[in-house]
Amino acid sequence: MFGRDVYVTLIARRSRIFAGVRYLKRGVNDAGYVANDVETEQIVNTMELTSFDMPYGRPFSNPYYTAYVQHRGSIPLFWSQETSGIAPKPPIEINVRDPYFVEAGRHFDSLFRRYGTPVIVLNLIKTKERAKRESLLGEEFSEGLHYLNQFLPRGKKIRYLAWDMSRAKKNRQEDVLAILEVIAEETLSLTGIFHNGAELYSNYLKRHHAGDLNPLRTKLRRQTGVVRSNCIDCLDRTNAAQSIIGKVALAHQLFELGQINEPLLSFNTDAAMIIEEMYHDLGNTIALQYGGSHLVNTVQT
Repeated sequence: MFGRDVYVTLIARRSRIFAGVRYLKRGVNDAGYVANDVETEQIVNTMELTSFDMPYGRPFSNPYYTAYVQHRGSIPLFWSQETSGIAPKPPIEINVRDPYFVEAGRHFDSLFRRYGTPVIVLNLIKTKERAKRESLLGEEFSEGLHYLNQFLPRGKKIRYLAWDMSRAKKNRQEDVLAILEVIAEETLSLTGIFHNGAELYSNYLKRHHAGDLNPLRTKLRRQTGVVRSNCIDCLDRTNAAQSIIGKVALAHQLFELGQINEPLLSFNTDAAMIIEEMYHDLGNTIALQYGGSHLVNTVQT
């Protein structure tokens, strides 16, 4: 990029707990672990310094590293689908209705411990159907989050965004990618990204001239909180959403490293196309492990 090497690494960490294939592993278990639980970390760094340099006198203090973490996982309810060779879309059944949502609470407790707050739930399943399938889960999930939020202090509540991505794709008046970009920007404004160094003075001046009077950041920046995306399988729609969030995060990461002048990347740039292809490959691998086949839909479809 502009004559400099920029390294982008995408790591998917799939939980070994409650692991298994689609239709056999759905929802949550009694310990609060969900099926298809995957943490994705996006690392962007330049090589002005090697990994062995210690500019601040301590190991791992190279300031030219940034990272952003996302999470995906099955809807944390007790639900299943009966597999048969006839029905292409087996009916969804909620096996146990817990009025106290204990296991869902355990799941979100785990997310709080791992990532802090806020936890932002991006639920992409269908909301309107002739015969209720996905929407059945959506209603129960929404009720569960409303119940759990009663016991969380203000400022620590789970943020919930339900958006029917399938319906939006069929509506020519809705720009799905633009909507996802808006969601991504709002998410990053809440969680931030990790940057292992001080803010560049040039970036501070840009902020200051734009009216942001916060002082120059002289220490590392941490990501606090996480966006948790899901659809039914946490594959196609989830991967498309995470890809767009990753693209927006990449722009902020490159900006923090001084590689671009503003934290924006258009879809036709090489960097955006590269990160899209990386998420496609990552999604294919997860889909093969969990569903036994490649992704059906991508960002383009």
